[in-house]
Amino acid sequence: MESRAISRSFAIGLTCGLRSMTGPAVVRWRARDPLRLAFAALAAGELIADKLPATPPRTIPPALIFRAVSGGFAGHSVARLFGADPRIGTAAGSAGAIVGAYLGMT
Repeated sequence: MESRAISRSFAIGLTCGLRSMTGPAVVRWRARDPLRLAFAALAAGELIADKLPATPPRTIPPALIFRAVSGGFAGHSVARLFGADPRIGTAAGSAGAIVGAYLGMT
C-alpha cells in the first residue's frame, strides 16, 4: 500500500511539474472540496498563460520552487487518500514536480 501511495504521489507531482495547478485541481476535485472550482479556474488560467510568449521558463528558481510546493501539496493529499505517511507523499510529490519540470522542457 505504501509503494502505491508513493508512486501515485510521484505521478501527481510529475503533473505539477508540467502544469503547477493541475495536480492540486485534480486532487481537490476528487475530494469534492468546495474550492474545487477555484482550483480548476486557476489550472485553466495557467494553461492559457503558459502559451503566451512572455511566460518565463518553468525551471527558473521561483517557478521551480512553486512547482515543488504544488507537487508536495498534491502528493500529501494523495498519500493521505491511500492511508500512507503524508510526509512521504509530500517528498515524492515534490520530487516528481522537479523531475516533471525538467522533462517538460523538451
